[in-house]
Amino acid sequence: MRESFFSIDRGPKFPGITDGRLWNGWACPWFRLETMSEIARWVEDGINDPIEINGERIFEVYETERIELETIVVDGVTYYQISGWCWDEEGE
Repeated sequence: MRESFFSIDRGPKFPGITDGRLWNGWACPWFRLETMSEIARWVEDGINDPIEINGERIFEVYETERIELETIVVDGVTYYQISGWCWDEEGE
């Protein structure tokens, strides 16, 4: 894993980690809980809350379902991954 920054559509850059894997050409980053809170605030549009944070459990919310995000622990720190989003790796 290595540290980097990630964005969507040239939006804000969020710090995260990656193993370099891609999904359909898009980066597949992992983020700390604090960064997930920032991402949740950024994507919330006043009508939809696509990310729900409940303590240390995080869910991606669709119209009728909630999917708990995958986690990994690296050096004692928990990271979360939002699958299927179009992330660009911006480097350090």
